[in-house]
Amino acid sequence: MSTLKTTLKTTAILALSFFAVAITPSWAEPIVSEDGLFTLDDDIFISVPLDPGDSNSEIIQLPANIHLPVSNDPEPHFPLIVFVNSWALNESQYAPKARQFARDGYAVLSYTTRGFRGAPGRVDTAGPNDIVDMQAAISYALENYSINENAIGLSGISYGSGISLLTALVDERVTAVVPMSTWGSLIDALWAGETPNYTWLEILVNSGKLTGRLDPIVSENYKNMRLHRNIQPTIAWGKVRSPIEYLDQANNRDRKPAIYVSNNLHDYLFQPNTIIELLSQYQGPWRIDFNFGTHGQGESSGIIGENTSNYPWLNAKAWFDHYLKGIENGIETLKPVNTIIKSRSAFLPNERESFDQFPVTDPADDLVLYLNPGSAFSADKHPGKLKTSEYRRTKSLKFNTEDSAVNTGHVLGAVAGTDRDWSLEEIDPANSLVFMSEAYPEGLFLRGASKLEFWAEVENSSQYFGYLLDYDPFTERANFVGHGPLTWHRPAGNTVDPLEPVKLSLEFYWTAHDLNPGHSLVLVIDGEDPDYWRYEDEIATPKQNTIVFSSQQQATLRVPRIKGATVFTSLNDPQGLESDPSRNANGSGSGYSPSGGGIGIIPLLSISFLTLIRRKRVIVRRKVIPRNRVLIH
Repeated sequence: MSTLKTTLKTTAILALSFFAVAITPSWAEPIVSEDGLFTLDDDIFISVPLDPGDSNSEIIQLPANIHLPVSNDPEPHFPLIVFVNSWALNESQYAPKARQFARDGYAVLSYTTRGFRGAPGRVDTAGPNDIVDMQAAISYALENYSINENAIGLSGISYGSGISLLTALVDERVTAVVPMSTWGSLIDALWAGETPNYTWLEILVNSGKLTGRLDPIVSENYKNMRLHRNIQPTIAWGKVRSPIEYLDQANNRDRKPAIYVSNNLHDYLFQPNTIIELLSQYQGPWRIDFNFGTHGQGESSGIIGENTSNYPWLNAKAWFDHYLKGIENGIETLKPVNTIIKSRSAFLPNERESFDQFPVTDPADDLVLYLNPGSAFSADKHPGKLKTSEYRRTKSLKFNTEDSAVNTGHVLGAVAGTDRDWSLEEIDPANSLVFMSEAYPEGLFLRGASKLEFWAEVENSSQYFGYLLDYDPFTERANFVGHGPLTWHRPAGNTVDPLEPVKLSLEFYWTAHDLNPGHSLVLVIDGEDPDYWRYEDEIATPKQNTIVFSSQQQATLRVPRIKGATVFTSLNDPQGLESDPSRNANGSGSGYSPSGGGIGIIPLLSISFLTLIRRKRVIVRRKVIPRNRVLIH
C-alpha cells in the first residue's frame, strides 16, 4: 500500500471516527426551549427485542429523544418525523434539524441504532432487526404522544437513509420518507462490477469496530468479497438490506410512501446507479436531487445549524410540509429528476437541470463510439481514437495492471471531482489504453451512465477500470468526468479460463457533465485502481490485461447525451422550469469551468469536529409551561 493511499485512508477513517465520540445527555426531564415553542425529552428509550425472531427474547432499550411542539390545542395531533443516525453516530446527530422542525409544528423522534455508541445489541447493518427497531420507534411515538397517524415521515443520512427507506417500503404507516446519500442495492453499491470498494469498505468496517459492536457476519462477508468465496450467501445477505428488493411490496400498496432522495454525483460509496434503478421502477410519488460532493457532503452542512440554505434540506422540508401537512408549496409539481452539472461551479446552486424520468436521455440520441487503436498506437506514444465508424482491422493490445495511470483519487479525489486533471503525456501507456474522440464544435452534454463493451483475453480476477476525461485543447489537460469498475471471475464450477476472448460490459456511474465546445472525450482503460480491492494469493489479479480489437469483436463506448435541458430554479417558481441561461436550444453556450470542489469537504469535517464537543444547553432551559399552553406527552 502506497504512502499516499495510507495517508488518505487514515484521514478518511479519522474523519468518520470523529462522529463516534459519545455525547452523553446531562438531564433527565423534559425542558422547554428559550422561545417556548417546543420541549425536549432526552431521556426516553425504545424497547425492542434483542432477537426479534424469538418470542422469548430479552428486551433491550435504544437511547432516544423527542422534540415536541408546545401547542394551544389540547389534542394537536402533530405530524411525526423519525430520524435515524448515520453509521457510527447517535440520536443527537439531528438535534439542530429536530429543533427546526419542532418549532414548525412537527414531533421529532430520534434514536440510536442497535450496536452503536451506548445502544445495546450488535450492529445489524440495515438488516431486519433495524427495520423492527424503526417500526418500534414509530409505535412508541404513536402510543405515547399525540401524533397524526396519517402523517408519519422518516429520514436519515447514509446508514440512517437505508433504514428509513427500507422501513418506508414495508410499513404502511409511513407517509413520506427522505433518505439522503442512500442506496438501492447494497451489494451493487459496495461491490459494483463485482469489484470490492476497498477504501469505503475499510472505512466502514474499521469505524464500525471502533464505535460499535459489529455483527461478525459483517467482517465475514467483507472477507468473502475480498477472497471471492461464499458469494451466493454474501449476495443473499446484501439483498435483505437492499431497498430495491422490497419494491413490489411497496408498489402493491394503496397508499405508497412519497420518496424524496438526495444523493451526490461524486459519491463512490453509494453511487447514483442503484437508487436510480429503484426509482425507475417505483410507482409512488418520488423526487431526486443530485448534488455536488462525495458521500454525505451535499447534505452534511444542512444539519450543522437550524436555519440553513442547504439545498437538499430545504427540499426535504418542503417535501414533509406537503406530504405530512398538506401544504400546497408546489414541490409535487416539479420535474422529479434534478441534477447539478458536474463540470460547472459547485457554488451556483441554481444551475440544476430537470427531467421527467429515467433515463433522462432518449436512447436514440446516444453517441456510439468505436474504439480504434489506429496505426499510431503501436508506437505507444499516441492515443487511439473514438470514432463513429467501426474498426476494420485486427489488433491485440496489452497493458500492465500493477500500477494505475488514472485513478479515482480516494475520498479526497471524489471531493475534488472535476478539479482533477491530467496531461495525456502523464498517462503511462504501459499501464493503460487511451482513446480520444474528435473535438465537438458544439460541445457534448453527457447525462446518464455510459457503457463500455469490449473483448478481452480474460483470466480469473482480471480487473478493468474505465475513466472518462474531458480534454481541453487550449490547456492540453483532461478533467475527470467519471469512472466504473469491472472484475471478471471464473464462473463457479470452472477450473480453467476460456481460450477465446470474452465480451465484457463495464457500466460507468451516472453523471451529468458538459464538454465545452471544442473539447474532446477521452477514454482510459486501466487495470488497477487503489480505491478498489486487488485480488491476491491463489486468485491473484493477473499482472497484464489483453484487449482484442477486430471487425468481428468491436469495442464500443455508448454515451447518453442531450441537446438541451431545463433548469430547476427554486420552490418560489411553482413550475420550476426556465430555459437554461448558460446554453441555447442546441446545447451550445457559455464556457466550461471545472467545479471548485476542493473546499466542499469543510462541511463534512465541520460536523465531525462538532461531534467532539459535548452538546451545550444553550437553546433550551428548564421552564414552567405557560397555563395557556398544553404539552401533550
